[in-house]
Amino acid sequence: FSSATASSASSATSTTTSTTTSSSGPAKGKKQRLVVAVGGNALQRRGDRLTIENMLKAAAEMAPTLAMLAKEHELVLTHGNGPQA
Repeated sequence: FSSATASSASSATSTTTSTTTSSSGPAKGKKQRLVVAVGGNALQRRGDRLTIENMLKAAAEMAPTLAMLAKEHELVLTHGNGPQA
């Protein structure tokens, strides 16, 4: 997971990404597993109201970055189920 990839991913989305690798790093040619948590906070832009329309727009903007990451890595998408007010 290169810093360039991390930088472009973090600037395009507000998801939380972590990798699971050994301390020596992945074997050459082996894909890293990236865990991306996508939930209400990841789908809400600062200043935007939390509406389904805004969440769908944020998800559509996030999709190309996730697709790019999935080409080079094993991608695991999960969601949070935090407090519901």
